[in-house]
Amino acid sequence: INEIAEHEVVVSLLKDSGIKTLIVRKYLPVMNKFIRKYLSDLDYPIFFKLDEEFNESISSPLYQNYSYSSFSEGQKARIDLSLLLTWREIGKLKNSVNTNLLILDEVFSSSLDETGKECLLSIIRYGLGDDSNVLVIDHTLSQNFKEKFDTSIEVKKIKGFSSYTH
Repeated sequence: INEIAEHEVVVSLLKDSGIKTLIVRKYLPVMNKFIRKYLSDLDYPIFFKLDEEFNESISSPLYQNYSYSSFSEGQKARIDLSLLLTWREIGKLKNSVNTNLLILDEVFSSSLDETGKECLLSIIRYGLGDDSNVLVIDHTLSQNFKEKFDTSIEVKKIKGFSSYTH
C-alpha cells in the first residue's frame, strides 16, 4: 500500500499541472529571450514566443499571427537553430554544466541561405565560448567554406573502404 501511495505522488508530480509547469514557468521567459537573441544573431529578428504549452506565437512588422508551418524551409532552419542553441543555454543554466560539444549534422547543406550560413559560422566561432568543440558533418561544403574551419577531415570511399585526409 505504501508503494501505491508513492506512485500516486510521482504521477501527480509528472502531470502537466505538476512540477513540469513550475519548471516551464520559471525558464520560459529566459528561453524566449535566448530564442529571440539567436534569431537576431541568425539575421532573422522576428518576435518568436513560446507559451506554457510550447505553442509558438510569431510576429514581426511583416508577419502577424504566423505559425512555424507558415515559413519557408530556410526560415524554419533559422528558427530550429535558435531553438537548439536555446536548449543548450537552458541546460547550462539549469544544470550548471557547460556543454562543450556541439554536433551539427548537415546544417550547412540544409535550407540555410548564404547569409544564414555566415551567421551560423559567426555564432560557432564567436558566440559559443572558447571551450566549445563543434563538429560539423557535411557532404556539400565547398573548399572555400571548409577553409573557414580550424580543422577539416575529408572522408572518401575508395574501393569500398573509408579513407581519411586532413
